[in-house]
Amino acid sequence: MTALGSFDNRQRLDTKTNDYLKTMATLYLQMTDKLIAHWKGNGNAYPKKFVLSPALRDEYVRCLNLMTIPGDRDMSATKHMGVPIEIDEASPGVMVAADGAEVALQ
Repeated sequence: MTALGSFDNRQRLDTKTNDYLKTMATLYLQMTDKLIAHWKGNGNAYPKKFVLSPALRDEYVRCLNLMTIPGDRDMSATKHMGVPIEIDEASPGVMVAADGAEVALQ
């Protein structure tokens, strides 16, 4: 058996891949959780927007790529479940609620 095909190396690769997938999906799920909480607390009203740094936007796009079938979704990442996504260099990652309050994503 080759070194790459050994159990130890495959296990390390699988662990690394699983860790990567968990990290990448985290932002998408955090945004979805904040959105659902906003809907529940505001009579199904949509928040104004999400504001992400360029790095968080890139992470969001990687999440979409991991979770969707190619060609199945608009990958421009201008909206998350109908909520506009704005890019701001200084943003730590927030959802701007319907009343203008900023809610941290992380």
